[in-house]
Amino acid sequence: SYNSDNLVITQILGAAAVAAYAVPHKLFSFLQTVVGMAILPLWPAYGEAIARGDVAWVRRVFVGSFWLALAITVPLSTGMVLACPWILRVFFGKALLAPTALLVVLAVWVVINAIAVVTAILLNGAGVLREQMVVVIISSVSNLALSIFLTRSFGVMGVCLGSIITQVLITLPVYFVLISSLFRKLERTKIENAVNNAPSMG
Repeated sequence: SYNSDNLVITQILGAAAVAAYAVPHKLFSFLQTVVGMAILPLWPAYGEAIARGDVAWVRRVFVGSFWLALAITVPLSTGMVLACPWILRVFFGKALLAPTALLVVLAVWVVINAIAVVTAILLNGAGVLREQMVVVIISSVSNLALSIFLTRSFGVMGVCLGSIITQVLITLPVYFVLISSLFRKLERTKIENAVNNAPSMG
């Protein structure tokens, strides 16, 4: 659904409008790579911790990674909003201008998507994959429909607005429900194991 952005812009606004979105989008996407590099190693670590029943570690690291993602993306995306016009002017001159509103929307997208990555990494490490696939399918269809509608209404920033709205209204709420359910299950399993392994008094 994310990779359809340029196609949607081309079909609705024409090929000439693609660069006005695609180039700033690439700059902001670099920030997503930074978050991914910081968070991705937690995938196998979560799996190992869950296997040994260390629920406290999983919870502590998840909360820490959530705040780490915000600590990385909020200042960097804010800085990118301020720096992007200068970067575009240096490399493209007046041939490529990005509206401030588009840059702000892209910055919000970076932060929202970082939160989605943090939650998805935990769910992946816990093996909660089938539920995520259902969410991905629903989100992809919704994202595409919203992107088409919003691009017609707001121009190039519409595709990114579609992604943000889909994440906020569909993906993230479901992911956090799944995570809450996961922690309840892990706590229940931990208690059951403690009872089963308790020494007999008889």
